[in-house]
Amino acid sequence: MSLINRKRRRPTATHALHVGMMLHQAASRWQRTANETLSELGINHTQYLILWGIHTLRLEDFTPTQVEVSSFTGTDVMLTSKTLRTLEDLGLVIRVPHPTDTRARCISLSDLGVSTFQLAESLVSDVEHRLFGHADQEALRTNLVALLGTVPF
Repeated sequence: MSLINRKRRRPTATHALHVGMMLHQAASRWQRTANETLSELGINHTQYLILWGIHTLRLEDFTPTQVEVSSFTGTDVMLTSKTLRTLEDLGLVIRVPHPTDTRARCISLSDLGVSTFQLAESLVSDVEHRLFGHADQEALRTNLVALLGTVPF
């Protein structure tokens, strides 16, 4: 059995990869690049995703709870809780008691959270353009919506 020379990587034969593997690799590259880019704002991709969810729900004049943010963004409830605590510590998110459900808290963005989200949204759009700008965006979006079975909002 021969050893693989780890210093010399062979290019991946993308035509031999399953579509699912290529989607995984593209998503990983997108998330890694987004994390690197968002680090200049002091946030990561998951924090951006939660800010995006709160912002998007608020556009509909809806003040979400933690569980609703988790459901909307497709993130784990415990990860959402931990992330919201961090965002609150950073001064980006405000959590207040729900008016009718004593177990829930209403989530909104602070003024700093709104401005940070707007900057992050611009940075993430640039990342998407760099990574996926060569692709037929509408066809890609249509195929992904069909695959996922829903549009997030």
